[in-house]
Amino acid sequence: MSQSYYYDILASLKVRVEAAIAGESPAPVVALRKRPVQLPADPFPMIVISPTEDGEIVGDEDFDGGTTYVYPVVIAMFFRGDRDQNLDPGSYLGIRQKVRNAVYKPLLTGVGTAYDVQMNPAGPFIQTELRQNVDVTNIRLNFLSREIREV
Repeated sequence: MSQSYYYDILASLKVRVEAAIAGESPAPVVALRKRPVQLPADPFPMIVISPTEDGEIVGDEDFDGGTTYVYPVVIAMFFRGDRDQNLDPGSYLGIRQKVRNAVYKPLLTGVGTAYDVQMNPAGPFIQTELRQNVDVTNIRLNFLSREIREV
């Protein structure tokens, strides 16, 4: 375990996503980043796991010193697109479904404080400005973590 529950959540998700897509050809590269961005040198397909811009949220507080924190995470998926907008049967919808099914589980290996997850998938094809050659989608997750705080 690192010194950050947030990092542990992200790292555990990376392992889970990599296992879920291991049989894909080509298998997407999975990276942890500060923000859900694709860099110019990144290959296709690419999956980026990052914290959201909001950061963690205090959920519930108890007098016994326990606090529930909500850790928001985004999993952004970048695939080579096509300009003609035809839906190819070999498109990335299958990979998206595998990732969705793998991450929508309440417990995370190595993160004993995480006990639940809420999921909010975005549309399967998000319109991006001036990036007509890239298909993008994302899944937003909120992990609930019960932690002890000093009184």
